[in-house]
Amino acid sequence: HYRVAVPSARVGLPEVKLGLLPGAGGTQRLPRIVGAAKALEMVTSGVPVGGKAALAAGLLDELVPEGSDLRAAGVAFARKVLAEGRPLKKVRDRSVDGATPEAFAEFRKKNAKAFRGFEAPEASIKCVEAAAALPFDEGMRVERAQFMTLMQGVQSQAQRYMFFAERQA
Repeated sequence: HYRVAVPSARVGLPEVKLGLLPGAGGTQRLPRIVGAAKALEMVTSGVPVGGKAALAAGLLDELVPEGSDLRAAGVAFARKVLAEGRPLKKVRDRSVDGATPEAFAEFRKKNAKAFRGFEAPEASIKCVEAAAALPFDEGMRVERAQFMTLMQGVQSQAQRYMFFAERQA
């Protein structure tokens, strides 16, 4: 329901760099937390954001001091949430802010050159659209189908090979 981190935390969904999209509900939950525009930016770029930026975007609910016991800080935050009577609404039950057909079209147009020839960014955009237009479980099915298509594709296989070859070198 809530997320706590230290300021040095890096939060992101780098799968697009492997020719994939964020699976396990990443394309369905992130838009419900940060809105369509920020989710599109994050899932199609694969660039992580720092703790302060994640807090500002709504991805995190509280930053705790560096070097503190993160578990204890998380428990303290949970107690504060309960004491304040904050709602415990599941992310899956939220709606997606800023999700208009025009917003998706503009994002595609703005990034057409950067995305040209790559399958994963478009698949990610389709999944964020599904998050906005469909109930959570149906959006998850769209995400899974898109993920499997990419996973079995030659482009993702090549990008994964390059990633691991660079690390090995």
